[in-house]
Amino acid sequence: GTFRNQQAERYCRLASNSATTQELADETTEQLNAALAACESSRAKLKAVQGQRVVLAAKLETAKADERTKIARVAVTRADSERTRVTLEFAQVRAPFDGIITRRNVDEGAYVHSPSSDRSTAIFTLARTDVVTVVMQVPEREVLRVQLGCRASMRLSALDGAGVEGHVARFSHALDEQSRTMRVEIDIDNPTGRLYPGMYGNVALVIEDLKQALTVPASAIYSIQGEPHIILIERGTARQVPVQTGYDDGVVVQILKGLRGDEEIVLSNKGEIAEGQPLRAARIAASQVAGGKPAEGSRTPAHAAAN
Repeated sequence: GTFRNQQAERYCRLASNSATTQELADETTEQLNAALAACESSRAKLKAVQGQRVVLAAKLETAKADERTKIARVAVTRADSERTRVTLEFAQVRAPFDGIITRRNVDEGAYVHSPSSDRSTAIFTLARTDVVTVVMQVPEREVLRVQLGCRASMRLSALDGAGVEGHVARFSHALDEQSRTMRVEIDIDNPTGRLYPGMYGNVALVIEDLKQALTVPASAIYSIQGEPHIILIERGTARQVPVQTGYDDGVVVQILKGLRGDEEIVLSNKGEIAEGQPLRAARIAASQVAGGKPAEGSRTPAHAAAN
């Protein structure tokens, strides 16, 4: 465009000075005008192309937004499909473990509320019976001796006093604030199913084995100036003997020193028998006495009711 403009001006000056013909100057001017027209046309086309570019960019953004929308709709559809699948699975009630249904709370055809409803009710109660769990409360003074795997025995009146054996499977590591006892759970194998959930019995938890422990009934121990004593019968007279005691569960007391194990003792003394008082021994069967002879036994807390 600049070249054509300079050319036309030069020819116009030459024509004015009669250095060239007017026709050549007019032809150069026409060429200038044609070039200017072509330039304007190119500029218009450029603007049109730029406009199309903006339109295409906008269409591209619209297409991307539409793609994101469709992807979101696909995700929503998949979530709805999964929710529908889970809802359909609720039509089949599957137990989390094998066991026996001990209670059925609804009849066939009854309306069952959603678990999130305030009026929801359990449909079934399922009990696993191949291994039963016995719950007992251990007194505070014994809790530190309870360990996983401790042996336990339980006697049930439903089995005519027959005993079953188990072991400590878990315990709470904390004491109840009201009773000051610790919850201990004992697992007992029940392959034949003779133990039913809810049975009640007495449990003895073995927390320490005492080899050849010499024990006497707790009632035979009495205190003189804070020291434990036992009354022996020697040649028909009473003799007070100081003893050193060990384990004491309130029923039997272990004697560490002071007795050999073959003496005759007074099983119950409330302070009425004095040193040197004449006595006549009355022998009773060992089954009538709690303790009172050397025995290879087990240290247990006082028997606790459990179920």
